[in-house]
Amino acid sequence: MNIRYAVGLMEEERAQLDALTRKGTLAARKAKRAQILLEHASARRAVQGVSAGGG
Repeated sequence: MNIRYAVGLMEEERAQLDALTRKGTLAARKAKRAQILLEHASARRAVQGVSAGGG
């Protein structure tokens, strides 16, 4: 996967986005954007975890 933008979220931001996507009353475009941010942030955490401890 090519990473264009590194997305870093604090736990509070992650919780807010997660709550928005689970609520079900959000407009489709906003929900999709929130899901994308969450996916990219979790991918970044996974890459950092592998590079930090997977040697």
